[in-house]
Amino acid sequence: MLAPFSLSSRLAGLALLISPLAWSADWQALPSRAPESADNPSTPAKIELGKMLFFDPRLSSTGTLSCFSCHNVMEGGDDHRPTSIGVHDQLGGRNSPTVWNSAFLSVQFWDGRAPTLEAQAKDPIVNPIEMGMSGIGLAVDRIKCLPGYPQLFEGAFGKKAGISDETIAMAIAVYERTLITPDSSYDLFVKGDKTALTEQQQQRGMQAFSDVGARLVIPARTSAAQRAQLAPASS
Repeated sequence: MLAPFSLSSRLAGLALLISPLAWSADWQALPSRAPESADNPSTPAKIELGKMLFFDPRLSSTGTLSCFSCHNVMEGGDDHRPTSIGVHDQLGGRNSPTVWNSAFLSVQFWDGRAPTLEAQAKDPIVNPIEMGMSGIGLAVDRIKCLPGYPQLFEGAFGKKAGISDETIAMAIAVYERTLITPDSSYDLFVKGDKTALTEQQQQRGMQAFSDVGARLVIPARTSAAQRAQLAPASS
């Protein structure tokens, strides 16, 4: 039987499948608008409602934490902490990912357990370490009692939909889809403005990423069968 290829040989061989030239040609600008859910199209009324909910600490059990508390959209969309602080000063097990451009992700949360922004929006409200509501129904009941919200929900979703966990999540998700960063210097550069990035630093860094980046991300871009090929042979 032939001796199995070493892990380094397998990686090197697969790396050749993605040349620097092909990698460079794949640079893409961020779209100017995030993809929408067919079941939850954006409207100005939904965006405004979702923004209010995103900033409203009354969605937490203590009335002290909002989505914004861990996702500061005035800065990087997170809270600059190794692990985030929830109700009663509890520390979570992970840091907050940025909310900026999260609308372009295929899954939400670090572990990818939520398939959509709508699904993600509910979880922190009832997480005992985060916003601490003992049930999503309590959050719904609280919002129903707050002046102004019934009219805003009716304007965004109509009379029949009303205020529910679904419409709360849908409104927050629609607002989060506005939190994108198109037309950065990088975007302008790949669209054709070659002056958008400095030649000596940024363009050189981009080229370095192009030259070696393919090798670094190959395991994530391959199929399960290909990853199995890359695994060290057992003794």
